Amino acid sequence: MKKMIQGSDKLPVGAVATTVGLCTLANAFNAIGFSGIRHLVMWFALIVWVLTISKIVLHFDTFKKEYTQVVPGSLYAAVMMLTAILSSYIYPYLPILGIGMWYVAVVVHAAHILFFTWRNVIREFNLNTFLPSWFVTYVGILVPVVVGTAYGNPIILKALLGYGFVISAILVPAMFIRILKLGMASQTELMKTIFLAPPSLCLVSYFNLTAQPNMMLVTFLYALICLIFLYILKSLPNFVNRPFDGTFAALTFPMAISLIATLNTARFLINVGHTAPGNFFNQVFGAKLFLITLVIGYVVYHFTHNFVLATVKKPVAKASIEEVEVVE
Repeated sequence: MKKMIQGSDKLPVGAVATTVGLCTLANAFNAIGFSGIRHLVMWFALIVWVLTISKIVLHFDTFKKEYTQVVPGSLYAAVMMLTAILSSYIYPYLPILGIGMWYVAVVVHAAHILFFTWRNVIREFNLNTFLPSWFVTYVGILVPVVVGTAYGNPIILKALLGYGFVISAILVPAMFIRILKLGMASQTELMKTIFLAPPSLCLVSYFNLTAQPNMMLVTFLYALICLIFLYILKSLPNFVNRPFDGTFAALTFPMAISLIATLNTARFLINVGHTAPGNFFNQVFGAKLFLITLVIGYVVYHFTHNFVLATVKKPVAKASIEEVEVVE
């Protein structure tokens, strides 16, 4: 562990985003009764979190270099997303620490959004670096709503939900138009999968905070999720056939949170009396659980393998997205 902490500068930010996806997948397993998987994954996530904080503190120059680049910088929001998820795990055992971590996650993520906006929108906006990784920064702040409904501040929760809907309604169409007009470099193609995150986060957060969800809104959001997921499914063989790099992190959390959205939609339909479609989406959830477990397992394995080799055994090329930041 000491070697890993000393070599924490070799931990790519994509590995943190991937861990957020892994934790979300573990929460899906927990929701259907497999709590042991959640415990194992959360301890793994705690190690990644400690390594990330060590990287920021002990290797600040490396962190600063990454954070001041648009794409890696946008992905650093995943650190606070992971903090929020860990807060939900810690809360039942140490409530004060859990609540404290939740507030830290919200406040620091909000500060990150403000700084990112000032630096990359107000001061200097570049369409070439306006990429789907921005969703991690701007919409990822809904993770505290997904995991913290039971103990989070209700005023903040509702404010975040409203913000999430508004920013998604602005960013998703804008990003779609940008990609239609300018396209994306082949190295950044995988980032298109992040489109799955905003509607999924909005839907799960909406379910968490709304006693009687509106059927039309639920239908619209889940239809959007289905369309994006079908695109990912169609593109998946091409994605996994390419050499592994940091952009593979884009496959993890968006797919995992869409899995939670599917489970919640199935349960909602059954609760309101639409048993047949509810049962159908339960089956869809099972199929997605199988597929997404394979995909996230593949990405986690490669990030973990590369980091262990780089810090414990022998140096390897770091899986990074720094070199694919700009679309020419």
